[in-house]
This record gives sequence, C-alpha cells and structure tokens, in this order.
Amino acid sequence: MASKQSEESPLLTPKLIAFLIAVAVITGVVTYMMRQPPPKPDPHKGNKNVVKLDMPNKPYRPTKETIYIEKFVFPQIKDRQKPLKNCYFGYKGKKKRSQKGALVNIQFYIKQDGKVEKATIFRSQLKIKEIEQCVLGVVSKWTFKAHSNKKPIRLQYPLYFR
Repeated sequence: MASKQSEESPLLTPKLIAFLIAVAVITGVVTYMMRQPPPKPDPHKGNKNVVKLDMPNKPYRPTKETIYIEKFVFPQIKDRQKPLKNCYFGYKGKKKRSQKGALVNIQFYIKQDGKVEKATIFRSQLKIKEIEQCVLGVVSKWTFKAHSNKKPIRLQYPLYFR
C-alpha cells in the first residue's frame, strides 16, 4: 500500500501553488485598482453662514460704460495728475506737515458731452478743506470724450497724496 500512495501525485504541486498565488495577487491588485476612494466630506455642510456660489455659464462681458471708462477716462486721469499734486504740494499750511500721506476718494459724473459734473469728495483722510476744494476745482474742469449713454456715468476714483 505504501507504494500506491507514492505513485499518486500530491494535490498541491509547486506549480499549482505558484499558480494559485499568482491568481490571488492579480485579483488583489485588480480589486485595489478598481476601488473608488470615498467622497470627501463637505467641510461647510450644515454651516448656515457659508453661501455656495455657482459660477455663471456666460463669460464676463464688460458693459459700454466699463469699456468707455477703461479706454478713455482712466488714461486721461493718469495724464492729469500734476494739477492734483500741485493742490497738495502747493499748500503751505501747518496741518499738512504733520501728515505724511493721505487718501482722498473723489466721485464725479461724466455727462454725455464728456464734461464733469457733481464732483464731490466722499471719503478723505486729508481733513484739510483748502486742499480738498482745490482738488474739486481741478476735477470739475476736466472734460473727456463724449459717450453714448443717456445717463451720466458715475465714477469714483482714489487719489493718494504722499
């Protein structure tokens, strides 16, 4: 009987063991690669103070006013800085000497013919009325290229004196 057992081939041969290991490894790798990571939790879920904004599908298209201001008004204002600086540096009062710089926000309307109207200072760190009045006088004399809007174009512009 001992001879019969030795003649029978064993159930697990080295080739069969290697094949089974290869199948197990390949199955594990494929399963690992196909697995999707879980979705990340929303950190703002339940927070009432966070507003989600959806981006518009349409690209940004500037208005006629924006194009007019960027093309004709801003370049001219940059070219007209010298009279505004003269208002600040020409002032000889004592108050100015204590200030090293100041931000003055001006607001004005450009009428259809390009002339400036209703020039005002809506916020100022300067607090020197003489300089502010000089700035308003200079801005009120400005004229720009005529535009096709029916209403005057409102513009706010910051001036920083150093």
